Amino acid sequence: MKAYWNNRRAILVRAYSIHPEFQGKGVASKSIKMLDTFLSDHFKDKNEMILAVNHQNIVAQHVYKKGGFLDTGVHVTGRIGEMLILHKFLGQSAWDAE
Repeated sequence: MKAYWNNRRAILVRAYSIHPEFQGKGVASKSIKMLDTFLSDHFKDKNEMILAVNHQNIVAQHVYKKGGFLDTGVHVTGRIGEMLILHKFLGQSAWDAE
């Protein structure tokens, strides 16, 4: 994470996915909101979430942005191609992020 983000109080979210059986049912949107609360409650020294999403995964980008994540403008090359780095301050609603 140090290579593309300098907030030492940020937590990196990795391998976030929803089982195909539950995709398209709002599970991802609800779980993103729950993740914010969980991290705020259990990682009190953290103030921000960071994640990388493949630039071709438009559906995931939409879910993350709907949940309050913002595109940092930082792009990195991952194992499967270009990744967008998104972030969200913990405790910030999706409305605050806009």
